[in-house]
Amino acid sequence: MESLIGSKPDESTQYINDDTIEGAITLMNKIGYLIDEKIEKMNKENSDPKTKEEKKAKNEKTIKEFTDIYKKFEDIGYDNNEKFPDISLRVKILIKNMLDNKLGGW
Repeated sequence: MESLIGSKPDESTQYINDDTIEGAITLMNKIGYLIDEKIEKMNKENSDPKTKEEKKAKNEKTIKEFTDIYKKFEDIGYDNNEKFPDISLRVKILIKNMLDNKLGGW
């Protein structure tokens, strides 16, 4: 997923285009609920005082990675052709719809 949308700060945006973004959107629409369930489970684990610090650190890293992916979708979807001029309006609308689906619980 990270390579489809270039969610890591050091990754180049040269491979981000309508096709890769649309593929990532399709994937998120199919498995997004699983990712959200996993994040919720990790947050619960982290709030449990019995959870080992090593496990908490791993959970935090994973949560940050997923958060970065969602943030990248938002950056692309709400861009005014400044950072992502090659992404079509149609794909930006697909991103917004996917984010709305996420807010609605998939």
